Amino acid sequence: MKKLEQHPSMHFNQGGQLNRYLEQLREEMHRAKRELMEKEAYISMIEETAEGLRKSYREIQTVYNLSQKIVTVGNHHRIIADFFYAVGQILPIQAGAYFRYDSVADNFFLIHDFQLKDEYRKKIRMHQTLSYYRWALKERRPIVLPETIKLTFPIQAEFSGILLPIVQGEKLIGIADLIVDKLPEEFTQRDFDLLIILSNHAATALENAQLYEAMELKTEAIANMKNYLTNILQSMSSGVLATDQEGRVALVNQNAEKLLSLKDIDPVGNNILDILPDQAGVKLFELFKKTIARENGLEDEIEIQGENDTKIPLGVKCNKLLDESGVLKGVIFVLQDLSESYELSRLKAIDELKDQLISNISHELRTPLTAIKSFSEILLNYDEDEETKREFIEIINSESDRLTRLINNILDLSKLESGTANWEHEALDIRAVIESASDSLQSLLVKKKIRIVKDFPEDIPPIFGDRDKLTQVLINLLSNAIKYSPDEGEIVISVDVFKDVGEAEAEFVKVGVHDEGPGIPKKYLETIFDKFGQVIQENGDDKPAGTGLGLTISKEIIQHLGGRIWAESRPGRGASFYFILPAMPQSKRDVDKTYEKEEVTVVQEEALPAEQEQDAATEASAPEQKAVEETPYADDGS
Repeated sequence: MKKLEQHPSMHFNQGGQLNRYLEQLREEMHRAKRELMEKEAYISMIEETAEGLRKSYREIQTVYNLSQKIVTVGNHHRIIADFFYAVGQILPIQAGAYFRYDSVADNFFLIHDFQLKDEYRKKIRMHQTLSYYRWALKERRPIVLPETIKLTFPIQAEFSGILLPIVQGEKLIGIADLIVDKLPEEFTQRDFDLLIILSNHAATALENAQLYEAMELKTEAIANMKNYLTNILQSMSSGVLATDQEGRVALVNQNAEKLLSLKDIDPVGNNILDILPDQAGVKLFELFKKTIARENGLEDEIEIQGENDTKIPLGVKCNKLLDESGVLKGVIFVLQDLSESYELSRLKAIDELKDQLISNISHELRTPLTAIKSFSEILLNYDEDEETKREFIEIINSESDRLTRLINNILDLSKLESGTANWEHEALDIRAVIESASDSLQSLLVKKKIRIVKDFPEDIPPIFGDRDKLTQVLINLLSNAIKYSPDEGEIVISVDVFKDVGEAEAEFVKVGVHDEGPGIPKKYLETIFDKFGQVIQENGDDKPAGTGLGLTISKEIIQHLGGRIWAESRPGRGASFYFILPAMPQSKRDVDKTYEKEEVTVVQEEALPAEQEQDAATEASAPEQKAVEETPYADDGS
């Protein structure tokens, strides 16, 4: 029992160690607890941070997706609708409206609303009235309105109003008025940042939409204008052809295709010389080069090949095509078919000549009828001596002959033109026809003491024609020459024979009548053979007499016989009238035995015998009216 006893101090030492051990244990437990709590707090902080990051990521992803959707939509209303939807993913919006800013009117106009009930509409209208919108646009940042929006129906609630400006650079586009289920103090900077991001995307999308709509409007306007101009071009009676700087066709309308016969090819992109390889193309290309070299446009005429080998006259107006800077871009041609214009001018001229013809015929008919009637009345009402009666009767007879000739000329021309004239063709010696014509005009030659000079070759082949009608031609030419030759003048009648170098047997007889009169102005040399054509001298002293049918009849006769007739003249030096007729071929002369060469005495300078001259002088002593009426000139024919 004694061994088991311990010293009291031993009990004391053991109890102290235990206490120390327990104290250390408690401290370790407290430290571990603190570390655990710190770790738990750190874990909680990490979890909160991770949750915040996840939330931020979701918000950013939402904003990004919605922003992409906003930007890719082109319609204004769809952009605003998606914008409100995107804002609703960030903030609990109850309602909203978007107002477009009109810089011209300097005012805001409602374009789109979002769940805008009547109780909200009043509040939003108040915001606009109080000029809050101008304040927000001036600040260019989200503005939380100082006064909350309180509702009592259907439930009591308090909301905040936010104004979100939509701004693109310096341009004010509009403003979004939002009613949010959140008090002003509950908004964070992050809310504002996200709203700014969405507003920037919305501003870009709206600006792009405006530009796109403007571009569409301009494109539509350009298309409409193009169609309008195309319709104008296609409906123009003129042909229009435009080229580039090299002469390649850039534009051509339907009438140009028709006028230039381009229906079977596509001319666009081809050079003028390629689509028109004939002379018309060469002339157009020459006009193209001249237009480029000139400061102003030019006008000209060309001829193109029409149907049945006809020639169509085209009037061409050319001008340079320049851009806004004055740089040459090409040449434009305006083509006009002049056929109708020429025909209209010709018909108008014919109408005028017909009026003149009617006037002349009326005068010509009235003059002999008046003379006939006057002298007849004198003979009926007065007793005159036999010599006076005979003179009056001769005048009546002369005027009757003149009236007959006039009517015959009109009838002859009508028959020639209608093809109903009677023709009696035979082999003729042209010298005999000339002699017959000059003999019939002896009285006129004697009166003016005019000498006939005949220049004939020794051997003249026969011609095949109508003797009377060919004599009529020569009488017309000689009577004109006599009228306009001076007294005691000279008229030369020439005959020439020549061959066609192309055909061995083709011989032609050329007859000329040359006078010493005042001549014919150049402008009349072609028209003098036209129907009703007459010559008016430059000094205006000689008024044309007659109907203007003589040379027209002569032209019809010569052309029917296979020849041609023309005039040459130099003013002041007389006039020369020529006609050419084909001679009978030698083979036909051998077969046709009806032709016998007529005996004709060729006198180079023909003078009248004394007794014949006396007879002619007696005949010429008749009243002056007879001589005047028997001396027609160029295209008189009476």
